[in-house]
Amino acid sequence: MRWRCNRLIPALAIDGYSSPAKQLSYLHEQHQLRSFSVERAMSLAWDRAIAKPGIPFRRVVVGFNCNVDVIVSGIQIIENLNTTCEKGMDHESIETLSDLHETFVHFFQRGAPAERYMSSEATFETVVRQAEAAIPRAQYHIGGNAALMAERIASGFPSTEVYLVGPIGPRSQALLNPSVRRTNSTRITKDELHVIMEYKQGETLGDYIAPSSSRFITSHDHFSGSTVVMEMFFKAIAQFKPDLVILSGIHTLEFHNKEMRLEKLRMIRRNLLQISSKVPIHFELGSLADATFMFDILHRIIPHVDSLGINEQELAFLSHVAGGPHMEEYPVQAGTVHAHKVKVLFLSLPPPFGC
Repeated sequence: MRWRCNRLIPALAIDGYSSPAKQLSYLHEQHQLRSFSVERAMSLAWDRAIAKPGIPFRRVVVGFNCNVDVIVSGIQIIENLNTTCEKGMDHESIETLSDLHETFVHFFQRGAPAERYMSSEATFETVVRQAEAAIPRAQYHIGGNAALMAERIASGFPSTEVYLVGPIGPRSQALLNPSVRRTNSTRITKDELHVIMEYKQGETLGDYIAPSSSRFITSHDHFSGSTVVMEMFFKAIAQFKPDLVILSGIHTLEFHNKEMRLEKLRMIRRNLLQISSKVPIHFELGSLADATFMFDILHRIIPHVDSLGINEQELAFLSHVAGGPHMEEYPVQAGTVHAHKVKVLFLSLPPPFGC
């Protein structure tokens, strides 16, 4: 589940809606015969509670991560790799197939979503071949938070012009909604691929049982965090003159060297400060493992945006690196962080979101 926090109405995702538990109970009562899963029922509960904006945005610029998701069974992928794993272990960067196995198990036994960069291109290509060839039921979808949000805006708000800036390859070009505007300046000849390793509650892997349904993502991106793509993103803002800016993909900088990613954060911050204060900026965070990088984002980027998209894992990690409350929630275990704790965690963030 992803939470939204707006600095104009702190913890809007909590205070503005009725209790998800009450809505979930209502859905179960009304749809018992349809036997919704808990996840599906909760999703529908939020859909019922979230209202569309009263004043629609006319123009939106979204950037800068775009890729193709290859969605497969995580259990089947791991079993086909023929690796062994004595215990789960979280690797900040995945180098070998054994690293992948250990990291997958680490999150699988917790039922927690996660994303980890695969530093070895050769290893990643092995995983992709397994996903595409050994598993015939692999599904291809547009991926990357920026591209997904551009898609959602285009389909849900047909009167809104949406401009997507990101590395767009042949397959993502075909998958994108035709009404999503895009620039030729960030076209690439080969799509960035992300392998989405899904699993369901109760599935088993060796001695481990998934306590909840979730997914593990691995990738080896070349372009999402490139300087060219980010420059084109801010150039589009200046030219397109949107009344909403959506920023996503900063987490793809995590495995650049520290000097390079710090310079890119400075560049992003400089450009954010040049956007009119009348134009709201939404920042969608992503899964991270590096505490130093999360700390830099917390203090260099988050103070300059108006709303924040984040899940329980990311929120708990933010609180952890900032020395905030509810330290026991990191790392996130099976299930979700309770809503009252989410509110406290949001309010503990530095301004503009916290107190």
